[in-house]
Amino acid sequence: KTVADPQDAYRAHLESETKNLLPGIKQLEQIRRRHLNMANIGGDLDWLAPNPSNYGGNYSHCGYHFLSVDKERLTIAGCVVDWFKRNNMMYALIGREMGITEIILYNIGDPSWGFANGSADTPRTKESYNVGFDLFNGNSLQSVMQTRGRSMQEPNGYAIKEWPSSEKVNVTFIRRAESKLNALIGK
Repeated sequence: KTVADPQDAYRAHLESETKNLLPGIKQLEQIRRRHLNMANIGGDLDWLAPNPSNYGGNYSHCGYHFLSVDKERLTIAGCVVDWFKRNNMMYALIGREMGITEIILYNIGDPSWGFANGSADTPRTKESYNVGFDLFNGNSLQSVMQTRGRSMQEPNGYAIKEWPSSEKVNVTFIRRAESKLNALIGK
């Protein structure tokens, strides 16, 4: 499966759903549907290992203590990444596959613009979007995490305190919410 496959499938599905509309209206409707679809799935995207029991730690896969305000942290390509940053990585990757531009994804994902919930995006949050954009552009997960992994971690967060992870995980990460994605592309 290539990076372009989900994008091609999604666009083909969107094309078939809007084929009877006039060209200008069709283009606007496709943009509207992309944004609605991303709003539907964007808050539930993640990377997971096929078998999470391959990880150590009593409370998180990285072994550091887990607080109710934190989401689970995973080791990806030797880099400790919290849920919020993994969600942003997948949001950016899948958004690009859907045909949404980087500038739209940056801004619509940032709560300070009024479209999303939570705190305003920090420069380090924006860096986690860049991971997804790099993955969309064909860079490997390993190389992107080596390049951007540390720079997307908040300075006082637990992920940075666990850096680098000594855990060795020999599994491929998979996309969470794959069924939602497949429904969007009509599989």
